[in-house]
Amino acid sequence: MRRPILDFGFRILDCLALPLLLYGLSAAADAPKSYALIVTGISGDADHYRKFWTLTSQLHGTLKSRFGYTDERIYCLFEDKGSKPGLVRETSHKKHILRVLDDLKGKMQAQDRLFVFVIGHADYDGEHASIHLPGPDMRDAELAAALDALPTPRILAAVTTPNSGYFLKHLSKPGRIVITATKPGKELSETIFPYCFVEALRDNATDADGDGRLSVKELFRATRARVEAFYKEKDLISTEHCLLDDNGDGIGTRELDENAADGEVASKTYFELVLGG
Repeated sequence: MRRPILDFGFRILDCLALPLLLYGLSAAADAPKSYALIVTGISGDADHYRKFWTLTSQLHGTLKSRFGYTDERIYCLFEDKGSKPGLVRETSHKKHILRVLDDLKGKMQAQDRLFVFVIGHADYDGEHASIHLPGPDMRDAELAAALDALPTPRILAAVTTPNSGYFLKHLSKPGRIVITATKPGKELSETIFPYCFVEALRDNATDADGDGRLSVKELFRATRARVEAFYKEKDLISTEHCLLDDNGDGIGTRELDENAADGEVASKTYFELVLGG
């Protein structure tokens, strides 16, 4: 003979557990997701190929090991498939960059985050700056239009090429953080900014306040300091002056002090360290 009280008791527990389970699944589904798009343009020679590949693979590994990005959410585009199987999703042709961003347009939600990092060479024709890619180059306005189509404003776009300062006026948007290795002007020499950026991203000391959270403001300041130290140590005149814009005016700021026009959004936007990272 069945014992109704026990049966009823299990049904009560089931009824309580199911909403909790569904709530947990819903909360997990609604939690912000972090995506990354690494675009490395054409190298042009064997030395730059080696440098660009090392930098690209280091950034990919750092995002995974220190900040918990998953392989599925890192889109790495390089001029070829590289030397590490599975790391490069697509070659960095313009059509592939646009395809990835269109794919993200369908995947991302308003609360999700996207980190875009551009490595390589670029030029400026008097109106537009263009990233040098295999095949047709990509103009600043084309990249801006693809980012504007995404459903999230939570974008950090770091363009680390020569002539990158010209990207500011196109990529700038309220709530979006844009970082460039150079200011607008004749800063067309090769940049060391991307190497300093990845070094700072990998360094525990970049978390200046020691709170276990790496803000974009801390990261920018640490990168800028490394760039300045490089030129001072080599006794060279600096050919690059990095900028950060997060107020949407397209101008950018170098010194992020308390009176700076930019830096508020960057101070509240974090790369979250994972345990053991």
